[in-house]
Amino acid sequence: WKWWEEFERGLANPPTPEELREREESWEKFCSESWERFRERWIDVWSHGKIPFDAVTQIPCMRFTDANFRRPGFPYMVMPEDTLQIVSVQVKDLTGGLQWPLDVYGVVAVRDGVDRMRNVAFSRERDDCQSINEQDSYLTLTGPSRGVVMSHDNSHLEVKLKVKGTTESEDKDLNKFVDSYRMGSWGCLSYNVVLVGKKAER
Repeated sequence: WKWWEEFERGLANPPTPEELREREESWEKFCSESWERFRERWIDVWSHGKIPFDAVTQIPCMRFTDANFRRPGFPYMVMPEDTLQIVSVQVKDLTGGLQWPLDVYGVVAVRDGVDRMRNVAFSRERDDCQSINEQDSYLTLTGPSRGVVMSHDNSHLEVKLKVKGTTESEDKDLNKFVDSYRMGSWGCLSYNVVLVGKKAER
């Protein structure tokens, strides 16, 4: 019950605006560092000195859909898999002095165990940003380009979004993080970018 006592103390002594700002800055720093660590690790393990970190998956969708898996001699490595269906990506709870409306650009992608490359759900360059407001803060998805495979091996959600300023030097980070997911894992992510997905049965 220690956690409950700490929770009650927090209710009795709410943090000051300065303390909240410090917590936000600390959390944003942690998220940014986690993205950088993931990038370094990915390059070290998966790049093989040839594949760039921002490489997009080249595996097409709708493969083997007409196949008879029970046919003798069919490649044994081909089998149906559960997938993650991405329903929406929404920006919520602005921090760091950001105010609505926002001109957003960057990337939201998932990396599964099939090839570990970006399977892009949202991608915009600075000169083609998307304007969102508090009443409609959903990003317009352009993907993923193929099914996102769910397995017991860790896959990753990657977000790197920025808010366009008057000049490029005035652009601000909206969110920058990487988090892992896998089959059978559940959790609540405390980010201001919310990805809603559901398991699609094979």
